[in-house]
Amino acid sequence: MDGRCYPPSEDSYLLLDGCIDWVNRHFSASSIEQFPLLFLEVGCAGAYVLEALIRALEPPSLAARQVHARAPPATTPRFAFFLGSDINLEALRLAREQLASLPVDLVCCSLLTALRADIVDVVAFNSPYVETSPTELREAQRHRDLRASWAGGRLGLEVAAELIAQFAFASSSDATTWRRRIAWLLLVTQDRPCWQLALMANACGLIERRRVGDERLIMVSMDHHQAKQWCETLWSDFCTEQRIEPEARVRTFAK
Repeated sequence: MDGRCYPPSEDSYLLLDGCIDWVNRHFSASSIEQFPLLFLEVGCAGAYVLEALIRALEPPSLAARQVHARAPPATTPRFAFFLGSDINLEALRLAREQLASLPVDLVCCSLLTALRADIVDVVAFNSPYVETSPTELREAQRHRDLRASWAGGRLGLEVAAELIAQFAFASSSDATTWRRRIAWLLLVTQDRPCWQLALMANACGLIERRRVGDERLIMVSMDHHQAKQWCETLWSDFCTEQRIEPEARVRTFAK
């Protein structure tokens, strides 16, 4: 990595390992053949996770082209479409170089704001979880630079909460709902008390917990129903306890 984007670290490895394991357990090869699936990584940075996922899940177009003869045979279900997004344009330029030979499209945007969230089957996100002031978070997002990869806002949860809300309240499309079974959000963040409450309330599913030095990380899964429950009850209650101002929540739950 050359300083343009967030380098792969333990949270990146957790996202990669968790995604591959989760997809193996939840999608069969027959379902992939019948309904081609779309996988999106939000905040793909330099595309370390996205590249490894594409190679592991090996869509048919990649297998047919045999771009990398040394790549091992696919052992996981195949996705037909891959997308990556990031707020950092320089990071996406690096990702484009890294993914030049692979079947993936890249979009520069904040979270899901420029995308049709209702047509994505799996959304993966290694969320920024370093606790920062609202001012620091706004500055990081305004400048769209490396700071946006780690600045998580109050409690280190504001960016994650924003994505969960966008995912939860995505409008359905008549053109896509006929084939859709369910969509999933796979999220890596810091293991805080609110996640234990969410697990107890069945507002998310546990994929893996991992301790890295002084950090405790967690990877969870959510469908739309669970994401709405998390936003409307657990996150709202947590904001009240932490005295987060109401106007901050309005932005989070904008639809």
